[in-house]
Amino acid sequence: MEVVNTMKDGGFSATAATTIYDECVIYWRKFVSISISHCNRNCNTVIHELARQALREKNSHIWIDEPPVSILQLLVNDVSILIDQ
Repeated sequence: MEVVNTMKDGGFSATAATTIYDECVIYWRKFVSISISHCNRNCNTVIHELARQALREKNSHIWIDEPPVSILQLLVNDVSILIDQ
């Protein structure tokens, strides 16, 4: 939420979100225009599942093309919720 608010303000953040903000700016420079909004938890179950798995496994994973099988259905559900809004 903090990163979303910082991006909407087009501004500066001197918090723990600064690194995330800086990385977002790098990626978003490639787009002509962007729209930023906060998603409620019920629209973003994927990130909660990934965080739960990382805490349980005490490590991180990187995927390049295909997402982990464990979150495929959650991705479909999150997209369906966003489309219905």
